[in-house]
Amino acid sequence: MKLFVILSRVPYPLEKGDKLRAFNQMKELSKKHEIFLCALNDHKIHPDAISILSDYCKKIYIFPITKWSIFIYVILFFFKGKPLQCGYFYRHSIYKKINKLIQTIQPDHIYSQLIRTTEYVKSQKINKTLDYQDAFSKGVNRMMEKAPFWKRFVLSIEYKRLLRYEKEIFNCFDNHTIITHVDRVFIPHPSAKSITVFPNGVDLSLFSPINKEKIYDLIFTGNFSYPPNIDAATFLVQEIL
Repeated sequence: MKLFVILSRVPYPLEKGDKLRAFNQMKELSKKHEIFLCALNDHKIHPDAISILSDYCKKIYIFPITKWSIFIYVILFFFKGKPLQCGYFYRHSIYKKINKLIQTIQPDHIYSQLIRTTEYVKSQKINKTLDYQDAFSKGVNRMMEKAPFWKRFVLSIEYKRLLRYEKEIFNCFDNHTIITHVDRVFIPHPSAKSITVFPNGVDLSLFSPINKEKIYDLIFTGNFSYPPNIDAATFLVQEIL
């Protein structure tokens, strides 16, 4: 089967959750399917990224996003009434290139990771899967609780738009996945219970339990620009340790 995978970031290096999830999914899926990877990119590409990803992908297409275009499209999406983070990753020029690629490749299935990428493929008449990963609307709602007043105003607008978008985009896809049952509850669609929960896990070929008593400090690693990770680390220190 030909799988067309569209991501909002190049899934290497593996320092963020969405990259880890996509990388390992492609690694497994490539055993039985052909992976055509389409990744947006707003940073310098790691020198080893293409060679490592080539082990699992038949073709790799990288579409750069410039800082100036981010500014322009975020403003454009603000006036369109769409989520700003969708505007951050959307470019009409890239949309045309992706649709041309899909026409050429003729994939059997499209996998869209995060609602950030859905504007590119939502109208495609091919079986599609959307991996919500998280309920972004709930994440923004949590951020509002601790944000300063000026930021809370912007977040409140984004929260309402995400709620509407997460509901509307559901019907554009045939299959839906998410990481946890908790996040699934917050997807505002009548059929949210049909979303398949695919939890993240630990690669036991890299990490294995140690059969001896631990006497050293606990280390919490993660992307600390992501508010839920900050909340988790704070809870660990204040409520558990």
